[in-house]
Amino acid sequence: MKNHRFFSALLLCLLCASCNPSAKTKQTIKELEEHVASQESDIRTLTDEITRVTPKPGSLDPEAAKQLQEKYKELNEKVNKLAQMEIDYGRLTRENASLRAQLATTAKSAGTAGVLDEGGKILAKTANSIIIIEGDQNSGTGFAVAVDGKKYVYTAAHVLSGNTKLTIRSSSGNVFTKFGTLESAEGADLVRMQILDEVSDSRMLFGAGNGSTDGMEVAVLGKDSGTAALIKGRVSATNGDILEMDTLVSQNNGGAAVVDMNTGRVVGLVANSVTAPLDLFGEEITDVQTGSIVCRLNKQWEWKPLKIGAFLAEARSIREFDDLTKLGMAISKLEVSNGGAAVANTGFNMGINIGGTTTLLKVFEEYKDKPVVQEVMKINAEMTGKKIPMNEVDVKKKIKSLVNDIFAQVNRSGETFKPETFSWYNRNHAESSTQARKATVNSLNLALDQLK
Repeated sequence: MKNHRFFSALLLCLLCASCNPSAKTKQTIKELEEHVASQESDIRTLTDEITRVTPKPGSLDPEAAKQLQEKYKELNEKVNKLAQMEIDYGRLTRENASLRAQLATTAKSAGTAGVLDEGGKILAKTANSIIIIEGDQNSGTGFAVAVDGKKYVYTAAHVLSGNTKLTIRSSSGNVFTKFGTLESAEGADLVRMQILDEVSDSRMLFGAGNGSTDGMEVAVLGKDSGTAALIKGRVSATNGDILEMDTLVSQNNGGAAVVDMNTGRVVGLVANSVTAPLDLFGEEITDVQTGSIVCRLNKQWEWKPLKIGAFLAEARSIREFDDLTKLGMAISKLEVSNGGAAVANTGFNMGINIGGTTTLLKVFEEYKDKPVVQEVMKINAEMTGKKIPMNEVDVKKKIKSLVNDIFAQVNRSGETFKPETFSWYNRNHAESSTQARKATVNSLNLALDQLK
C-alpha cells in the first residue's frame, strides 16, 4: 500500500503543470492514473483481509479473542489510512478530469506557445505586445516586456537616437505617453523605458538559465506598413552578446522582439552593429548595418539611466559635428582647375576627390544651404563668367578667406565636443568623429601654409 503523502506531492506537481500543459503534464496524468489503479487494488486487498479474519460469533476462547483484538487494532489503523486515501483518490480523480479538460482547451487555443493560432495567424495578445515607434528622423519597432512586476518598452538605441519628436504606440493603435527613466544597456544597441500607462499585453524574457538558443526556431515580431507582422527564422550561432539569425530583417524592424517559437519568450532584439564609421569622407557614411544581428536578451545587462532629451540630442550633435568636418575638408582642397594660374572661364576644380568617391561637388551640393558653400559657388561663378581672367593673387585671397572662415568654425565646435560625455551607444561614433576632425584640421593648416 502506498503512503498517502505521495498523493499530496503528486497533486502539487499536477497543480504546477496545469499552469502550462505540455508533454510533461501528459506524463503526469498518466502516472496519476497508474497510482489510482494501484489504490483500487489496495482497497480490494484490505477488504478481503478484513472479511477473512472476522470470526463467527462464539467461536473464540479468551486468548484467541485477545489476539483478534490486536489484529483489529492493526487493521483499524489501516482502515483510517484507507479512508484518507479514498478522499485523496476522489479529489485526484476529479482534478484529473479537470486537468484533461484544461489541457484539451489550452492545446486548441494556444497554437504555437502563444505566438500563433492553429491557423498560423498572429494571436491578438502577441500583436498587442508589438510597439511601433515613429520619429521625425528614425522609426522602428519595440515590444512590451514584463520584468519584476513592471512593464517596459524595449527597443534599439538607434531607433530613438537623433529624433526630436516621438510617437510610441501599440500595433493596435493605443498611444503611450507616460514613461519612466530611459535606461541604456552598456555595450549594446539596446534601451528600455518603463511604461506608466496601462499595458494590455506584454512578453516575458527567456531567462539566462533556460538553456542554449543555438538552432532555436524563432520569430521576429515586427511591423509591415504600420501593422503587426511576423518573420520566421532560426538562430544560426551565438557570438558573444550577439545571436546570429538565418533571416534578414528590414531596417524598419530595428528594435523588434525575437521570440522562441516553443515558449513565446523573448530571446533577443533586432539590432545594428555598434561599429564606428571607418571613413567619414567615404561615399557611404554609416555606423549601422541591419540584417541578421540580434542583441541577446537571455543574459544580464548593466543598465545605465539617461536623460532622454540629452540622449536624443547626441546623434544630432554628432551629425552636425561631422557635417562641419566634411565641409572643412572640402574647403581645404579648393583649387582652380589649372592649378592656380589666372585663366579666363576657369573655376574651382569640383572633381577633386576627398575620400571614396566623394568629390568637392558632391559635398557642396549636399550642403548648398550653408553660407560658406554659397560663397564658394559665388566665387566660382565669378571666375567662370569673366572674359578677363581673375588675378591669381585675388583668387588666393578669396580661397584664403574661405579657409579662415571654416577653420574658425571648426575650432569653435571642437572645443565643446567631448566624446567622453556621450552615452555608450554614441561614444564610439563620437570618438571616431574627433579623429576625422583632426584630419580636417591638418588639411586646413596645410592649405593656409600654401596660401601664404
